[in-house]
Amino acid sequence: MSEYLKESGIKSLASITVDIFLQEASTEDIIEHLKVLIPQWKKQLKMNDPAVRKYRFGKSTLRKIIDYRLIPMMDLIFWGADNNDTKISLSLMSSLLHENSEKDRDEGMLKVTDYPLAMALLTDENYLKSFEDYMMENNVLKDTKIVDHVKDEKKKKEDK
Repeated sequence: MSEYLKESGIKSLASITVDIFLQEASTEDIIEHLKVLIPQWKKQLKMNDPAVRKYRFGKSTLRKIIDYRLIPMMDLIFWGADNNDTKISLSLMSSLLHENSEKDRDEGMLKVTDYPLAMALLTDENYLKSFEDYMMENNVLKDTKIVDHVKDEKKKKEDK
């Protein structure tokens, strides 16, 4: 196969195009065939295994995004960047994000944990790829509210 691809003038051997006739087989059969074929194609194309993800996205990360209010923090970071690179102090950010909050987070917590995680989520491709992997692995939960998904098992039992 790799010789055929080289002869056909395809420059990048890192990707291939596959036609799948969905009416020909069940979803499970197609998945099983791809599980067999993809390693064979990679071997024929002499591809290296992808690098292991440096970050693993999971329920605890989603919990942090909610509890640390990272999405509003990222909004503030973007707002500052869009307004002549205005730098919002961590003490002001702490007041804006966590004033009157059950889970108060002070400036020190923001400096050590929250802000670096927010910046990593915004700038590090590994976080986005890990999040995409997590979403694919947990696709059955797509209609579930995130707060229900990230609840601790202990809390779920207490709520019942």
